[in-house]
Amino acid sequence: MKKLKKSSVVVIILICIFCTFNLALAEDDKESTDKEDVKKVVYLTFDDGPTNNTLKILKILEEENVKATFFVIGELAKENSDVLKKAEEQGHEICIHTYNHKNCIYSSKEEYLEDYNKALKSITDVLGHEPSRFMRMPGGSSTTIGDKGTVRAIRNELCDEGLYYVDWNISIEDALSTNVPVEKLLSTFRKELKKTFIDPNTAVVLMHDGASNSTTPKALPSIIKYFKDNDYEFKNFGDISEEELTHLLNQRQINKYNQPKQTDASK
Repeated sequence: MKKLKKSSVVVIILICIFCTFNLALAEDDKESTDKEDVKKVVYLTFDDGPTNNTLKILKILEEENVKATFFVIGELAKENSDVLKKAEEQGHEICIHTYNHKNCIYSSKEEYLEDYNKALKSITDVLGHEPSRFMRMPGGSSTTIGDKGTVRAIRNELCDEGLYYVDWNISIEDALSTNVPVEKLLSTFRKELKKTFIDPNTAVVLMHDGASNSTTPKALPSIIKYFKDNDYEFKNFGDISEEELTHLLNQRQINKYNQPKQTDASK
């Protein structure tokens, strides 16, 4: 009897080990499959145009068959209307950034809204229709240019108007000085990629196409190559789905400090 009990125990232990091993394999297979199914999306965004540098960027985007989003300065939209029209004709999304990018717009909510509405009119006059409901605050939604209360009131007002303010989780820091060397831009880009993001599969990349950003077009092909090599889908804020919008809201890349009343991107 004792031998029989010992044999039974051994059999039971072996069965348990076998089951545990197979369960672990199944979990590994599921995890591997889940990783393969993860959708990776990148949104290339450019602030401070349109300028001659915008034309260089448009050429690269066309060659790479990639769409992007341009956050436009209203004053420049009037001066370079042909460039802005070309960006839209090529399928890129046109959004509002500011009218003149002056710090005084953060002196009050009223001052900011006046600047925004001037940009809205300027861009609408050029395109023949209003630009996207997505926009970017100069300096981002966490800007320290104005006092916290004023900036908070501005963010709240934008959301009350049904607008979406867009931030970023990758910056090549091409606006820190004039014509930052390409090597430095790409070095910064690689460092940004190593940061631990809340969502590593969704990248919103901040770049600039202003007059002082002539090195950005030169760095762009390498940036695009990285995302292509790593199987990212390129999208702009003109073809964003409701699901993708909700995801960006949850990841705080859009309306970082606010929850909008309407999240249907098709309306």
